[in-house]
Amino acid sequence: AQTLIANNDTGKSSNVLVADGLGNCFDTEFAGAESFTMAPVDGVFIHTNHYLGKPINSPDDPLFNSSYARFGKAEDSANGGSDKSLESMLAILSDRTNSEYPIFRPYIPDISVKELGTVFTIAMDLSNREMHVRKGAESNAPFKVYTVN
Repeated sequence: AQTLIANNDTGKSSNVLVADGLGNCFDTEFAGAESFTMAPVDGVFIHTNHYLGKPINSPDDPLFNSSYARFGKAEDSANGGSDKSLESMLAILSDRTNSEYPIFRPYIPDISVKELGTVFTIAMDLSNREMHVRKGAESNAPFKVYTVN
């Protein structure tokens, strides 16, 4: 997978996370002609909507305030005694304690796009080959479990 990604790594802006049930994981960000590959920290990889591999998006840029705030909250939660269980990860992804920039963000009007908010939440339980997916930003929306063969 890493070779395939490396051979097709230019001309896009995106993020690809690759992991397996044995705990092997890497993440590749694409930024035009550049790409950056990173490994998880203590078994957890956190990514929001700004680049981690190179300081392309400034924390002082108002367009990225939400991304940096959500990243910081997720990182603090994951490193602050979280047991790294699926339940703990789902709780982090459901966090709304920051009223201005919550991780699990309700839809709000925006001048540059129609609305901003959480489109979906996904947590992967790779050892059990399951994906836990919640669509949208409704707090009572359930996670649906998909088994991957």
